[in-house]
Amino acid sequence: MENIFKIGMVGIVSSILLTACFESSPKSVAEDFIDAAKDGDFKEMSKSLSSDAKDKMASAIMYSCLWNRDIKNKVIPLLKENDIDSKTFTNYISLSNEIQNKILNVCFKEMIKMRLEKKGEPKIKILTSEIDSSGKKATVIIEEINKKGKSNKKTLQLEKINDEWKITEGLGI
Repeated sequence: MENIFKIGMVGIVSSILLTACFESSPKSVAEDFIDAAKDGDFKEMSKSLSSDAKDKMASAIMYSCLWNRDIKNKVIPLLKENDIDSKTFTNYISLSNEIQNKILNVCFKEMIKMRLEKKGEPKIKILTSEIDSSGKKATVIIEEINKKGKSNKKTLQLEKINDEWKITEGLGI
């Protein structure tokens, strides 16, 4: 009987420790966001964003794709490769979520590619990550250093939404 109790306790403690190991932190969410952004993967990047931040980011990406001639000229052939008619591209709002996400991914990937070609890949590091006393809000400060050595610090605001950390502000959008 004593062995059954010990085995049960080991199982409970192991479950608690494993859950704690896989829980996201503000820093890990910021790292995931940065990695996905570097890859130009909007779908993966948006997993780090609150719903409102994702909508704002999507709007900014679509605005750039629709109105920046250089981006638009590169994106339209890529959309055709993804079986998306360029005429539907301008009716973005009326499209299904699946098609919208395809368009966003193509646009974002091309925007990142063009930025890297023009400015080079910046070095990005996380300087600080702090959770406030409520345990529901956090601030992550990142530093971006361009190829000329110029430093630019950005502050990401995060909130715990449904037990997950999500970036809510500070994306420059």
